[in-house]
Amino acid sequence: MNLILANNVLAHVDDLRNVFRGIDIVMADDGVLVFEVQYLPHMINGGMFDMIYHEHRDYHTLGPWPGFLAKFGMGISEVEHIPTHGGSIRVHVRRGSSDYVPPKESIDWAEFMSKIENAKQKLLSEISGKVVAFGATAKACTLIHHFDLADKIAYCIDETPVKQGLYIPGTNIQISPPERMEKEPPDAILLTAWNFYGVLKERFNKRLIVPFQKAA
Repeated sequence: MNLILANNVLAHVDDLRNVFRGIDIVMADDGVLVFEVQYLPHMINGGMFDMIYHEHRDYHTLGPWPGFLAKFGMGISEVEHIPTHGGSIRVHVRRGSSDYVPPKESIDWAEFMSKIENAKQKLLSEISGKVVAFGATAKACTLIHHFDLADKIAYCIDETPVKQGLYIPGTNIQISPPERMEKEPPDAILLTAWNFYGVLKERFNKRLIVPFQKAA
């Protein structure tokens, strides 16, 4: 294969070595692998704790990648920082050695905890009237439980038919199609799918509550 794309899938993989053994087999000598993963320093520095949940098996910095890729005769040719999911990296990989030097990366866990608490207090101060959530995502469950929001949300909107009629796990928040907002209009919408703020901000004529500043 001349081009292999792996966007937002490697974080769900338990055994990266086995995956890259397969990539090594199918990638052409002059082929390119491009993968995107959420960048851990961006997530921590933004306080975006709700991205930590069971489906994500690992979180990525750039430091370990050159040594890991070298085991398969590959190296990094380019790294892009992109805004996806609050901050991700798009890594271009080719066969052969590489002179790429990863940046110094630091994570302040104490600051991370402080940002989570600040985000909680800010969000709670913005909740008033009838509030609905938009996005029955895995991170919505994490956010709602950690911020004690279950009794503050009337219902959740999600456009995925298979989710509709179900509930946010561990709560009485029912997941409904968007049409419910016409019959039971809210005063505000909590964007639990905050990473789609750029797409959704023009869609709703309601006050939007965004959990994390960086998402805005």
